[in-house]
Amino acid sequence: LNLGTLLIQMGDAEGAEHYLLRSIRIDPEFAQAHYRLGIALEKLERFEESAGALERAASLDPSYPDPHWALARVLRRTGDREGAARAVNRYRELKDAENR
Repeated sequence: LNLGTLLIQMGDAEGAEHYLLRSIRIDPEFAQAHYRLGIALEKLERFEESAGALERAASLDPSYPDPHWALARVLRRTGDREGAARAVNRYRELKDAENR
């Protein structure tokens, strides 16, 4: 996960994908790995795959807000404004809950 995250930050989303998929193979229920994979796929402009990874991250950890924000960004890029609005709303709900 850490190496994949670092590679994303360094601009190597393709290299990151390899390590993030490896992390998911080790622990398929690791929401953070699915989230980071979604980010890498977004950077590669593989939006449908990105949305799937982000949705998986959100389902694995329902209290984790970050996948919803990234999903909103991806859905906007694909033209799904309603889906993006729902994702933003869910992100806000979760952030509000964190701040209580």
